[in-house]
Amino acid sequence: MGYSLSGVVFSSMRNGCKVDPGLDWEPIFFTKELAIFIGELAEHFLPKTTTPGAKDVMVDRFLDQLIAATYNTDGKKEFSQELATFQKKCQEQYGKSFQDCSQEERDAIFAAEEEINYEPAIYLWGNKIKEEGKVSFYRQLKGLVLFGYFSS
Repeated sequence: MGYSLSGVVFSSMRNGCKVDPGLDWEPIFFTKELAIFIGELAEHFLPKTTTPGAKDVMVDRFLDQLIAATYNTDGKKEFSQELATFQKKCQEQYGKSFQDCSQEERDAIFAAEEEINYEPAIYLWGNKIKEEGKVSFYRQLKGLVLFGYFSS
């Protein structure tokens, strides 16, 4: 499962995904429970410090709109399945959902995901000489969260 955004798509998504800041927000793609889960994952990637966190800039809402608008049916299905698999790993490892895990447990989950080998594409003078290896769902989600955060 790989995602890429061209310059045109990036520009239109950046300008087009205006999030609803209201408290009565209704997700388009996510269920309410899934939106909470995505919000917790995003906040763990980018917690509030002296700067706003992922929840503060509503990354969950941005990702809801991004996925609803840009993923085809198969992409949406695969995203949902991968997210369920991630949550299942948390359940199997700690006997509870990611949202219910402690900060230390969440750190351990993310640290284990960071250990999964990633082989980026290699370019030499603009020419690709090695294809990118399989990118884990965790890394793809992390990229989406960063994209949503810095696009807000």
